[in-house]
Amino acid sequence: PSIETIDRVEIVKGPAGAELGVADPGGSLFIVTKRPEREFAAEIFGGVGTFGFRRIAGDVTGPVTESGNLRYRLIASYSERAEWRDGRPDETPRWTVAPSVAWDYAEGGSLLLEYQHTYSNEPLDRGIFYLEGAGFEDNFAPREFSVHQRSDIQKIHSDRYGLLWDQDIG
Repeated sequence: PSIETIDRVEIVKGPAGAELGVADPGGSLFIVTKRPEREFAAEIFGGVGTFGFRRIAGDVTGPVTESGNLRYRLIASYSERAEWRDGRPDETPRWTVAPSVAWDYAEGGSLLLEYQHTYSNEPLDRGIFYLEGAGFEDNFAPREFSVHQRSDIQKIHSDRYGLLWDQDIG
């Protein structure tokens, strides 16, 4: 999940994680996403920083029905990472859209449907190559230099779907 969609991170250490099934002996890590709320709430936040960093995001949630048994949440964000080294393209966006709907269909029964789409067009960062005698200016390879890849741009589209059915049976 994108950072904007995360509500909290839960850590279960050591053998206590055994009750959750087969896991590493060190424990388990759970990323809990934000869920639709019964009360309306909205927030917009942003930030700017050095080397061209900028970010803006919004989060709105609330009931669809008067009883609150049907709720929604929409989270959206846009950012551009810091351009800390010469040769980085000017347009390197990363954005996320994450709608979710929760429905309490009966006493003790609920259904949560989540979706998240993230697009990223950020250049790969291979570190700084210093190759003495290789013919590069100042012996430093240009930003787009790669032995393995022809393009310096890595476009990524990722989708995450979630369905949580919770029913008390007793």
